[in-house]
Amino acid sequence: MTNIDTIPTLEAVPVDGCTDQWKVWCQYCKAWHYHGAVEGHRWAHCHQDSSPYLKTGYIIKCASVPECAPSAPEAHSITRLSRAVATAKGSV
Repeated sequence: MTNIDTIPTLEAVPVDGCTDQWKVWCQYCKAWHYHGAVEGHRWAHCHQDSSPYLKTGYIIKCASVPECAPSAPEAHSITRLSRAVATAKGSV
């Protein structure tokens, strides 16, 4: 079981022209990974077998830009759901 404090946090930025999707840079794939625009735990989309993100996933956190602000009231529910799924999979 992975301790939540050891899961890496990646800075997310909005996808150009899209309000409901963020992207994070993967230092292992040398590519962007795309996720829904809500902070929280995500499973990696890595295509490099050596990426440690495949084992733990990562937490995405909004970069300091106003465009990252959630636009929907259900954003908090989605974050809770993401944490519940991660817990059920034994990664937090």
